[in-house]
Amino acid sequence: MDGLAAGKKPLALAAELGCSYSTIRRRLSRYVRSAGFATVEQAVAHHIAARIRAVLPLALRQVVDRAMRPK
Repeated sequence: MDGLAAGKKPLALAAELGCSYSTIRRRLSRYVRSAGFATVEQAVAHHIAARIRAVLPLALRQVVDRAMRPK
């Protein structure tokens, strides 16, 4: 997720990790399904929001929580 959040493409991640593109796609698909997201983009957005939330002071975390809440 960190690589995708940084803007890397799955093909570049596969080369970087030393595995095939289909392996990366399969792993992403499994993660997206198991985490309850509809798309990889949603999973990446949630990952980024969680990283932002982790570095914020407690008083501001609820702002990110409201933005992450499903509508």
